[in-house]
Amino acid sequence: ANDHRVVSKQLQRFTADAIAAALLKIQKRGFPAIPDVDCIICKGRHRKTVCKAIGAGVYGLSGVRCKVDGERYKPSGRGGVE
Repeated sequence: ANDHRVVSKQLQRFTADAIAAALLKIQKRGFPAIPDVDCIICKGRHRKTVCKAIGAGVYGLSGVRCKVDGERYKPSGRGGVE
């Protein structure tokens, strides 16, 4: 209960899974992208698509509508990002 290292490892794995899911989506679309810890490096013109993919990855794993680059993710059918 007093050891934060266990939670830290779980959160790192969760982040890695969300970024990996987003990266696969981006690469399937043919966008050049590089994962970097808790983000994806991409060309500026693909920024919004990559942010949406990261939000979808987090939402798919947790149900949490996170903010990515200042924009809160909205699941499909509700218009993308706010």
